[in-house]
Amino acid sequence: MRVELDALRSLSSYQYTPRAFEPGLDPYSEYRQQEFSNGHLAELFHENTKYRSYDDERIGLAVQAFIEDESMVYATSKIGPDYRGYERVELPDPDRLETSLDGVLESRRSVRTYTGDGLTKADLATVLGRSLGITGEQSLTEGDENPPTQRFRAYPSGGGLYPIEYYVVVPTVGEAFDAGVYYYTPTKHVLRVLWRGGEDFETRVSELFLTDDSLDVTDAGAILFMTGSIRRSIAKYGARGYRLLLQESGHACQNVLLAATALGLGAVPLSGVDDPAVEEFLDIDGVDESVVYTVVLGHPRGGKK
Repeated sequence: MRVELDALRSLSSYQYTPRAFEPGLDPYSEYRQQEFSNGHLAELFHENTKYRSYDDERIGLAVQAFIEDESMVYATSKIGPDYRGYERVELPDPDRLETSLDGVLESRRSVRTYTGDGLTKADLATVLGRSLGITGEQSLTEGDENPPTQRFRAYPSGGGLYPIEYYVVVPTVGEAFDAGVYYYTPTKHVLRVLWRGGEDFETRVSELFLTDDSLDVTDAGAILFMTGSIRRSIAKYGARGYRLLLQESGHACQNVLLAATALGLGAVPLSGVDDPAVEEFLDIDGVDESVVYTVVLGHPRGGKK
């Protein structure tokens, strides 16, 4: 099944606005149902991002260009999204994580209550650096004075394109960080100060979340918003690239959760955010770059996990 983009947008706006969408009268029956019904948007997404044999030639040409075209290879190797010109916050090198993988996997739990204490630079640098940072590199050509270099990170990315961006929101003033919005640059392992929060900053942050009383995000040490630069992925893989982008955010999130656990911090991934409000808050357009995942980090109430 192939659906034109305009038709997808029309269906989305008609069926899935808060005013138009209504849950089924019998959620239990819907849960047991084995098939989609009524042209559900999830079915349209799933069908239109499947990779079929007749896609091979079209996508293969794009993939080949990314691999063999010297200009494309050079350009993609040099792409390192950053907010150049914004104030830098230097981060220390990540600490070693001495906890065994078995121990971290067994003890990871979603934590929803925090002390309100800020994160240290060492803790935040370790979580970000170990989870999302550069872990190696290799030259893509030989003999050049300034060869294009492929950089590897701690998680897989479709085609090595790394379309996920990382915004760190510090909800309250701490000893290490001012309250505000920061951008993490993995290739440089630094934060960029996008803007510092004012008197109503905590309130503005809390209003981004659609959570119940079991989680007060302003008690957390940091909130990590992952956004997807969608065109960076679909340029190579077509609509399939959107699936790869979402999968990548999951790989990155799990790294963050495990690194936080190894440090004795708490973390919880969240879906209950007001996406348009977050995108406006981060000053991204919500189309070419859109929020795809959110993780809350902090010191768990009751001591280390």
